[in-house]
Amino acid sequence: EVSMPDYRSVTVMVKHGYAPEEQYRTHGSQGPWTDVYALSATLYHMISGTLPMEAVERLYRDELIPLKKLTLPAPVPEEISDVIEKGMSVRAENRYQGMEEMYQALKEARKQEAERQAREEEARRQEAERQAQEKAERNAAQEQPGEAAQDQAERGKESLTDPPEQERLRQGDGSSQAQGDGQGGTVCG
Repeated sequence: EVSMPDYRSVTVMVKHGYAPEEQYRTHGSQGPWTDVYALSATLYHMISGTLPMEAVERLYRDELIPLKKLTLPAPVPEEISDVIEKGMSVRAENRYQGMEEMYQALKEARKQEAERQAREEEARRQEAERQAQEKAERNAAQEQPGEAAQDQAERGKESLTDPPEQERLRQGDGSSQAQGDGQGGTVCG
């Protein structure tokens, strides 16, 4: 009786650009993280229109450009780009370990994106209000040049006269009070 060693032949078919590096190895440990890579690569391709470079090539020289750095018709929010990039990590231990974990990360990324957009919108609204207020003030100053000039002239006149003279100007004709005390410039009330 001859015993033959157990030989097992496995044919692995990989889709280049979508398969993680562990699918290229005979003893590569595969699991839900393998599917996370494939899904992330699919999302990357759908959004960018570019097939990601093969994972085995990225092992030696990772030149994958994050979605947030690509010039696209609709920019990809940084938070979403980061989730997809992590899902495409070359090393399995750096990826999400399952679909639920990636799903939760995408939900959190969307929430953070919405909060960031709300802050940016509020900042734009406040800036628009500030600019409108400045414009209104400029328009008001241009519409009433006579009043503004008169106010400025009054302030200038007050600064050129001494305090007793200012008091007489405020009270109208203060010459009778100034003459009444015989002291020449002091106003007594």
